[in-house]
Amino acid sequence: MKDLTDRNLIYTQALGFELKKRESKGFPWHIGTQSFGYQRAEDYGCTIWTPLVPIKSNGQRGGMAYVPKNAVSGEFMYDYIDPAVFNATSDRIKNSDDISLEEFVHLRDGPLNDPAMKKILDYYAVEDDFEVGDALIFDKHVIHRSVVLEEGSIDSRKAFVMRFVGSESKYDKKRAHDLEIPRKHFNYAGPTWLHLDVCKNDGDLIAESPIFSDDIETRLLK
Repeated sequence: MKDLTDRNLIYTQALGFELKKRESKGFPWHIGTQSFGYQRAEDYGCTIWTPLVPIKSNGQRGGMAYVPKNAVSGEFMYDYIDPAVFNATSDRIKNSDDISLEEFVHLRDGPLNDPAMKKILDYYAVEDDFEVGDALIFDKHVIHRSVVLEEGSIDSRKAFVMRFVGSESKYDKKRAHDLEIPRKHFNYAGPTWLHLDVCKNDGDLIAESPIFSDDIETRLLK
């Protein structure tokens, strides 16, 4: 990964995703503001996405579509959209304005999935074939979405995901704690605790977090 990205990286997180035939649509167009929501917007982050079954784009599909950054970059979502959405949501909740979970989700994903933008992203979308052992590597500004698993011999498409951040990344406490605004209001459990536990103080170097220290196994056993 260091050779591929020409950067020093920290391995931060592993996640599993599954699409079931006839049941799961997966995620619409999005970027990883949840998974990279604890570092500064300008800090580097990237993902390895590895399907655990073969993916045939002209067959059963079920893979991932993505848009090359030289066509459309998702950087603006980190810089402007997500901060604006959380600030507006926080103000509305404090003022007792009625806001549903569905509306909040649309506020976050809507800018990439409303009709005009979706047509642009669909036009530039790339959908690759994968054999078992192949992987897709992309940075946090790459806009991507799930592809529906259609009829065929595979009942479920599982994928393994690894997240990395640049070793110079610093903790953005406000961005990290903003992720808790809808969770507390709508009382749902999030997929990860990393954004809250990785560091304590704004501007802390993420590489120096106890989570990534050499004695992590001993610390977790306590």
